[in-house]
Amino acid sequence: GNALPECPGRPKARDLAPERRQLRTARRAQYGRDDFISVFGKVERSPFLRGDTGWQRCTFDWIFKKANFQKALEGNYDN
Repeated sequence: GNALPECPGRPKARDLAPERRQLRTARRAQYGRDDFISVFGKVERSPFLRGDTGWQRCTFDWIFKKANFQKALEGNYDN
């Protein structure tokens, strides 16, 4: 569907502009549902990605970029 991923307590993406749609479509073509569940679970559990360590935090646009999604999936931001 067109539902946007949400992270509890974080700003919610409100619009799927064409650029965002392209990012999402590219990641959907590359990864399966289980990978998405894994990545967004990692975002919720990672102090860095949540912005608890001083970094501004993971955003919709940031996590859907190819390299960032891959790094999150591979556990680069796991504690």
